[in-house]
Amino acid sequence: MTNLKAVLFDLDGTLTDSAPLICNALHATMLEKAGLDMPPQSFMPCVGPPLHQSFARMGVAEEQIEDYIGDYRTRYLQVMDQTPLFAGIDRTLKVLKEKLDVPLLVATSKLTHLAQEVCDNLGISPIFDRVCGANTDTMHSSKALVVADALQYLYDAGVLAQAPNAHATPQAPDKEADFRDDVVMVGDRIFDIEGAGAHNIRTVLVQWGGAPKSEHDLAWATVASQEELVGVLCSLKG
Repeated sequence: MTNLKAVLFDLDGTLTDSAPLICNALHATMLEKAGLDMPPQSFMPCVGPPLHQSFARMGVAEEQIEDYIGDYRTRYLQVMDQTPLFAGIDRTLKVLKEKLDVPLLVATSKLTHLAQEVCDNLGISPIFDRVCGANTDTMHSSKALVVADALQYLYDAGVLAQAPNAHATPQAPDKEADFRDDVVMVGDRIFDIEGAGAHNIRTVLVQWGGAPKSEHDLAWATVASQEELVGVLCSLKG
């Protein structure tokens, strides 16, 4: 038996099949603002990290990024309420809530109020003890900060005995590292692995999010189905 006390879940690509909506909005923004006409699916690497980082990696000048983010968000907000859950996720979350009997939290790079709205619209908010997201779109926003916020909530609630390091930086942990056993992250991209790794938290990577195999190899564990996910998490509870 282990000491599992909480589970953190990424949102986009892990719980919600939001990639098509995000990629279409990014495609429209880059076409309008930069004249870049690329297939929407080519923007898949941008699903996960903070928007500021994504636009910077696409070569947008620093002084123009906020303008690009504004254009993207205008387009995305028009379709955000169409965001679907991956089939069966709502049932899987309910099963985990019952079987694990520990706090479940969302930890996403999406802005907190938008993440909360998505969860509310999908009817999954009651399953989670808290929805933690980014507070800004700046380059200094990272998954490590979001995870720190989630850990701080758990510490303040008396679930965890130690406060998090609010200044931890994202890093891919050694799979053989001596991970803490009280918290686990469930995500779909390297950003989840690195954000959790900053706090010595292991990540279970779901394969339905579309991450490349190279990212799977960095995760503590990978699962190909929701049934596998339930099995892995329940094994951590003992």
